[in-house]
Amino acid sequence: MSDENKTRILEIEKMELVAEEPEVFSLVQRMQNIVIDELNNQIGRLNNQIDYLQETIKEIKGDGNVNN
Repeated sequence: MSDENKTRILEIEKMELVAEEPEVFSLVQRMQNIVIDELNNQIGRLNNQIDYLQETIKEIKGDGNVNN
């Protein structure tokens, strides 16, 4: 195993030990929740854009009625 890999493993083990401390674990969880919430918001906005684009395509093709 290379020294670089050994160093990475040690760093990961160190992070795991630190993450076991309640304050750090709680902070990490809150940060993860914030990131997840923002990703969900972005997914929602993208879904809205997809819906709009699909309706626009239908209107251009004449396949559907768009009420404006």
